[in-house]
Amino acid sequence: YHIPGAQGCSEVGDVTEDGETPMFGYAIDGYAIHSPLDESAKTTANLNECNGHTTDELGYHYHASGLENNGILSCLMGEYVVAERGGPPGGLRPQGGPGGPGGAGGRPNFAGAAETLGITEEALRAAIGGPPPNFEAASEALGLSIEVLQAALFPSN
Repeated sequence: YHIPGAQGCSEVGDVTEDGETPMFGYAIDGYAIHSPLDESAKTTANLNECNGHTTDELGYHYHASGLENNGILSCLMGEYVVAERGGPPGGLRPQGGPGGPGGAGGRPNFAGAAETLGITEEALRAAIGGPPPNFEAASEALGLSIEVLQAALFPSN
């Protein structure tokens, strides 16, 4: 299945008070894809080269390109791995989002993880950095294994 750009079908909806558009899908790296921003909103959103940005409420997410760009996204900020034989169709597994360590929605639980790990949420966010998040550097800085860090951030539902 392929969508050449945001067409005004599945990705429509009301813009929130803070100027965010509705989410309509997930990229292969697990981050949410939201409807395109209008030109005035793009100037204040501080989008990166992949048309993504981080907000306090939504975390990191992308905004789709319109049909004129012939593609929803031009690049990815997150990571994904190619599955070995027997993996999912297409051979790709996202590292966040549905089915990835982020579970439904793919958003880390920073507040819960900070409490579980006995550190402040600010320290946790600073250690992880990103986007994309750097779990290896964070685990080293916090003296935790990557597995412990990800288990705290992405508790199973």
